[in-house]
Amino acid sequence: MFSLSVAFSFMPAAQFLASIYLPKNVPPKYKYLFLWHTYDFLTHFILEGSYLYHCFFSYVELPPASSDFPHPASLTPDGVYFLGQKSRRYGALYSNGPMARLWQEYAKADHRWGGADITLISLEILTVGLAGPCAMYIAYLISRITTMPMGREKTRLQARMWFFATMLATGELYGGENSHFQHLGATLTTIQASLPSAQNGFRETRSSQVMILSTCGSICSSSMSSGYSFQPGFCGKHGEKQ
Repeated sequence: MFSLSVAFSFMPAAQFLASIYLPKNVPPKYKYLFLWHTYDFLTHFILEGSYLYHCFFSYVELPPASSDFPHPASLTPDGVYFLGQKSRRYGALYSNGPMARLWQEYAKADHRWGGADITLISLEILTVGLAGPCAMYIAYLISRITTMPMGREKTRLQARMWFFATMLATGELYGGENSHFQHLGATLTTIQASLPSAQNGFRETRSSQVMILSTCGSICSSSMSSGYSFQPGFCGKHGEKQ
């Protein structure tokens, strides 16, 4: 409940900041842009930042490896160990923290969010380290623009704001829509696996939807060199096949 409360508090927090830093007669377009980018910054920095935190600081110690108990690092190929630690698995699955509970629920649909998935970590470092500060900078520029008179300085700040806003929106669409296809497909796969065998027709419909969404995710991913691809058959913990 705490993690959900934090997530739902982002928009009220954005509205509170708007009431402080924007004038009462601000044009609607600037108000909505300020609200969205403030909300975006809070989401990247707090919500997705908590994922990175657990990837680097939450872990479980594993017993020594043996022929009947191999334990590669969480969600990585054989012989690849996150942070070079052969005896540890990292991720939100190994924490009891309030924000970790949110990612544990998320991992029920896509197991990668429960551990230290290298591809997700590389993307989240970009969103937390670049997209988040960029959104905050855009909100700052909007607060400056709406409180200064017309002139050369205001025009210069407007041009800068629209440049960064366009760049950030393009990045959000490029990464966000791709991941949404994959996450929705993973969720439908989980639902399909939990349905009783008597509902064969409904299961077949869900299977078709999963295949379509998987294809959409693959198309969106085709241009990404990181190999951020959807794995419809793997939705359990630690890459366990359902």
